[in-house]
Amino acid sequence: MLITAFASIVLLCGALLFSAVTPVQAGDTVAEHEISLTFDVTQHQVRGSSRITLPAGSGIRLELGPLALSTAALQYAGQEHQLSSLPGGHQLVVEARPEAQVLHMSWSLSANGDDDNLIDASGITLAGFWHPLPDRDMRYRLTALLPEGFSAITEGDDIVVQAEGNGQRLTAVAPIPLRGIHLAAGPYLLRERHVEGISLVAAFFPEDQELIDSYLDKAAGYLKRYSALIGPYPYRRFAIVANRLPSGYAMPTFTLIGQTVLRLPFLQDTSLGHEILHAWFGNSVLTPEGEGNWCEGLVTYLADQSFAADRNEGSAYRKGQLLRQESYLPPDNLRTIRQFAGSAGHSPEGRAENALGYDRASMIFHMLRLELGDTIFFQGLRDFFQAHRGQRAGWDDLAAAFTRTAGRDLAPFFQQWLDRPDIPRLTLTDVSLDQRGGVSRIGLRISQQGEPFRLRLPVLVRAIGGEETHLLDVHGTETTVELISETLPQELVLDPAYDTLRGLTDDELPPAWSLFEGAASRTVVLGNDADTTVYEPLRHLLEQAGARVLRDAEIKNSELAQGAFLFLGPGRHSRSLFASPAHPATGCTLDLRRHPLAPRQVMVLVTSDNAADTRALAGRLRHYGKYAYLHLADGRVREKREAAGVSGIRRGLAALPASLPATAQAPFETMIDQLEKSRVVYVGETHTDYGHHLMQLQIMQALHQRQPDLAIGLEMFPRTSQPALDAYVRGEITDEREFLRRSGYFSVWGYDWRLYRDIVDFARRRHIPLVALNLDKAVTSQLFKDGHTDDISPDLLARAAADRDLDLPGYQQRLHGVHGKHHLGQHKGFGGFLQAQALWDETMAESIVQYLREHPQRCMVVLAGNGHVLRGSGIPPRVARRLPLAQGVVMAIGAVDADEARQADHLVYSADIALTPPGKLGVVLKEEESTPGSRMRIVQLSPHAKAEAAGLRAEDLLLEVNAFAISTLDDVRYALLEKKAGEQVAVRIRRGPDPGEELTFSVELSNPPEGRPHP
Repeated sequence: MLITAFASIVLLCGALLFSAVTPVQAGDTVAEHEISLTFDVTQHQVRGSSRITLPAGSGIRLELGPLALSTAALQYAGQEHQLSSLPGGHQLVVEARPEAQVLHMSWSLSANGDDDNLIDASGITLAGFWHPLPDRDMRYRLTALLPEGFSAITEGDDIVVQAEGNGQRLTAVAPIPLRGIHLAAGPYLLRERHVEGISLVAAFFPEDQELIDSYLDKAAGYLKRYSALIGPYPYRRFAIVANRLPSGYAMPTFTLIGQTVLRLPFLQDTSLGHEILHAWFGNSVLTPEGEGNWCEGLVTYLADQSFAADRNEGSAYRKGQLLRQESYLPPDNLRTIRQFAGSAGHSPEGRAENALGYDRASMIFHMLRLELGDTIFFQGLRDFFQAHRGQRAGWDDLAAAFTRTAGRDLAPFFQQWLDRPDIPRLTLTDVSLDQRGGVSRIGLRISQQGEPFRLRLPVLVRAIGGEETHLLDVHGTETTVELISETLPQELVLDPAYDTLRGLTDDELPPAWSLFEGAASRTVVLGNDADTTVYEPLRHLLEQAGARVLRDAEIKNSELAQGAFLFLGPGRHSRSLFASPAHPATGCTLDLRRHPLAPRQVMVLVTSDNAADTRALAGRLRHYGKYAYLHLADGRVREKREAAGVSGIRRGLAALPASLPATAQAPFETMIDQLEKSRVVYVGETHTDYGHHLMQLQIMQALHQRQPDLAIGLEMFPRTSQPALDAYVRGEITDEREFLRRSGYFSVWGYDWRLYRDIVDFARRRHIPLVALNLDKAVTSQLFKDGHTDDISPDLLARAAADRDLDLPGYQQRLHGVHGKHHLGQHKGFGGFLQAQALWDETMAESIVQYLREHPQRCMVVLAGNGHVLRGSGIPPRVARRLPLAQGVVMAIGAVDADEARQADHLVYSADIALTPPGKLGVVLKEEESTPGSRMRIVQLSPHAKAEAAGLRAEDLLLEVNAFAISTLDDVRYALLEKKAGEQVAVRIRRGPDPGEELTFSVELSNPPEGRPHP
C-alpha cells in the first residue's frame, strides 16, 4: 500500500477526481503544501483543504492530531487512490515512489481558545495544531477567505489581499521551508513603516491603537541593532501582531503577542526584542529536530541578558539564571543541553526544561564570549548565520563555526558544557594571608564536587590600593593558587559578577518564589483562619501542583526541617519561626523567607483578607519567580521586592579597623542624660568580666537617682525564680544562701555569684524590683538535645514565648559564628540551637513587655549578655515588635566586634578589674539517688589541686564541707561561697561499702584550670 493509515484508517480506490500533478523541478527534494481556508466564526470552525506535492523519491508522514479529516486522495502516475471512513486523531503515511505524488486532503477544526487556536467573531488565532503536520520542512502557500472586516498576517514577505464577496482573500507564500505555518486575523488596525528597506507593520486591535507607535519605534531600534550585530535582517517584512490569546511567539516575518500582555511594561523593553531576534536565530537559521535547541539560549543571551547589561544589571540577571538552575533542576539532574527541544511551558517539569535550554545555554554563550573576546565571538556568530540562513543547523555546526573563526579547537569547551548534565559546585576551602617581601600573599584552595570542570574563574581582590580581578585556570578536584596584592586585602570574592555557570552557595541563594515552586517537597500549612474561603484559590492551585496540604495541628516541629513550607495565614508553627509578620492589614501578601531550619530551602508566609486578591495572586505567581515579596490590593500588584543577597563566593581577609573619633567621647553624665529618655536600657556584659558588672551597677545607680521607678531585668534568672527574687527584695528572705537555694541560682546560671552580688544587694537595699526574664533551662536543654520541640512538655513550652522570630537580619549569621561554642556535641545541629536561642531572646523580650504593661509608670534596666542586647537582632527588636517604646543599648568597648558595636547607642570603657579567684576543692562530683535523698560522690580528682594530697579519693561520698551538710552540687557551692584559694576547709567523707567509714580531712582550696564545671 502506498498510503499507510494508522488506527483503522482504510485505503480505498476510487475514480480520478483531481487534475494532473503540478510538475516539480528535477532535483528538488522539498515538498510543497498549499492550504486553502474558510471560516465560520459563529461555529468557531475552520474548513481547510491541503494539496501536498511530493518530489520523486519522497514519502511523508503527516500528523492529523485534532483535525476532522473528511477526504483524502493520492495521485501519481495518472492514478488516484481515495481514502474514506477516516477518523481523526491519527497519522497518515505516504511511502516514497519513483515519481512525484500529490496528496489532496480536506479537513475541519473547531477552536474555542484551547491549544493556541481560536476562531471567534473577535479574532482568529491559528498558532497550535491546525493543519496536517509533516515530518519535514515544506514550502507553504496559504490562501484564506477572511470574515468581513478582518485583516490577517501569516508567514510571508509578500501578503496579497483581494476583495472577495463581503470579505477578503489572503494569499501568502512562506519565505523558507518550514514544518508548519501560523495565521492571525481580526479587525486589526494596520500601521506600516519602512526601516532600512524593511516593511515594518503593526496589526493591533482598535482598543490598543495608542500602543502602536511605541511598539513600532522599539521594533525599528531592535531591527537596526541586530542587523548591525549579526547581519542584514533576513526578510523583507516584519509584523507585530496582537492576539486574543495570551501568547508570545516568533515566526518568520512576524511575532504574535497576546493582547492581555501588550501593556505590560517589560514587553517592549525585553520580550519584543527577544522575539524579533528570533528572525535571525530560530526563524532563519532553524534548529534541527533531535539534535538540541541552541537558539533559545543564544537569543536569551543576545537579547534578555544583553538588555540587562545595558542597564548595568548583567550580573544580577545571570545570578537569576543560576537561581533558576537551583530552583527547578534537581541535584541529580540527568538531562543535558543537547536534549532540550524547545520551550516547555510553566509546569515544574517545563520550568526545569527551560532552565536548561534558556538559562544554562545562555550562560554557555556568555562564557564562550569571555573565552574568545568580543571580536572573535561576534564574527563567529556572523559567519554561522551567513553559512546556515534558511537552513537547519545544530550545536555541532555552531561549534564548528566558532572553531574556524577562533582558529583553535573548541571541542573540549563545547563537550564539557553540552554533554554533562551537572554544573560546577565550587567551595573556597582554604584561604591564607601572609606578609612577605613587602607585599600581601593570598593563598587559596578551590575545591570542586564530583568530576571537575575546567574553568576560567574570575577572582576579585579588594584591598586598600583598590580592586583587582584575576582570572584563574581552575581544574582538578582542588586548585591551589597564590595571588599577590601590593596592599593589605580586605576581601576575596570568587566569580563576583556571575560570569561562570555554577551552583550557588548557601550564602548566595536568596529566598525566592522559584525555590518553593521547584522544591522536591512542598507542604502547605493551613493556619488558624485558613479554613475560610479567603485562601481557597491559592490552596487549590498549590494542591493541584502537587503540594501536600495539612492543618497546623497535623505538623510536628521536627517535620519543619523537611522541605519547603507555605503557611496560609498565621498559625502556631509560623509564629514560632517568624512571629507575626508586619504585613499590610488589607489585600494579599506573599512573603518568602530563608528556611531557618533547612539550608537551601524556603518558607513562605501568606496573609490575606479577601479571596479576590488571593485569587489574583494565584493567577500571577508563575510570572514572579525571582521575587521574595509581593503585595496585592484591589487585584493589582502594589509592591514587589527581590531579596538582597550576597554576590559571589566571599571570604573576609584583613578587614579595615573601625575608628571612633576621640572627640566623640562624652562624659558619663551626658550618656545618662540620653539614656534617661529610654524606657528600656540594655547594658551588655561578658558574664565573667567583673568590670562589666561594675559598669552595669554604675549605670543602674545613676538612672535610679533620676528615675526612682526603676526595675532591673535579669537574664540570669528564669521566670520560675521570680517568687524568690520578690521575697529577697521585700526582706522576706534574709539569708543569702537561702535566697540562692530558693532561686536555684547555681542550677539555672552557675557563674560566680560574687559577680552579681553587688547588683542584687543594691536593688534589695533600695527595694528596686528584680525581674526574672529568662525561660526554664529544661526547655532549652531539651531543645539542644533533640533539635526540636516535639518532646518538650506542653506545661514547660507554655512558659516560653509563643511568638518567635528566627529571621531577624543578621541573627542566623551571628549564631552560626557561636554555634560551636555551646556544647556542640550535646545537641543536634544548628536548627535546634537556633530555635533555643530564639526561645531565649523572645521569652526575655516577652517578660520585659509583660512587666512594663503591668507597671506603666516604671522603666527598666536590662542586664544580659552582649549578644542578647544587640539592637538589630537581640532582645530590642523583639520588644519593639510587642510594644513600641524608646530603647537604649550600652556595651563595653573591647567586648564586641565592629559589626556588633554598630548596634549599640553607647560604647563604654569598663574597669579592668577582676575578683579574687574562688577557692575550689578540685574534685569532680556525681549526684546519686539514695534514701532519703540524693548524695554526692567523688568520681575524679584534679591533678592540679590539693584534694588528693589531703587524703580524698575517688569513690568517697562527700558528707560535709565546713559543717555544711552536702546532698547536692549546689550545697558544695554554698559551703565554698566566701572561700578563697589557699584557705583550709574541713571535709567529712564516707569511704568504703555501706555503712562505710567516716573520715574528716583538712583540704587546702585551690583554683585549678577550668575543666568540667564542678567545684
